[in-house]
Amino acid sequence: MFTESNPFSESINFSPSVEPTPDDYGCAVFDGENYFQISECRYSVSEERLVYIYVILSNFTRYKRSEDGSAIYLFNCGICCKNTNFIDCTSISGGGGAIFNSFEITNNATFDDVNFIRCKADYGGALFISASSNLFNISFSNCNFASNSANLA
Repeated sequence: MFTESNPFSESINFSPSVEPTPDDYGCAVFDGENYFQISECRYSVSEERLVYIYVILSNFTRYKRSEDGSAIYLFNCGICCKNTNFIDCTSISGGGGAIFNSFEITNNATFDDVNFIRCKADYGGALFISASSNLFNISFSNCNFASNSANLA
């Protein structure tokens, strides 16, 4: 036997009082032995070893920093970035509006199905990659670069 239920009430429109800020960075590290999440996509390696940062199915929107790489900063780390968006990311006084990656040791950078839209920096509007090692591979597949800009020529 069923009992009578209460009538459905009207919904109230939601209006956030503050703009949401991104808090899901979507970065993971594999150092050859361990796999772990990091709370921010900023990682450096000082010794000669292969370390990869994985960024998969992530969205970095309106990131802003005063230094290099507003969304991701890497030093001596490889990166595998897939199905990810970088939109309106800004490095105010540095390189790589969205991503800064500098290699002094052997490593790789792979970007598949990544969108860089309206990113800004002093140099490397969307991303800046510097490799002083002769043993590196950088590849882009199905990536979109739209309306990115660099201040220094």
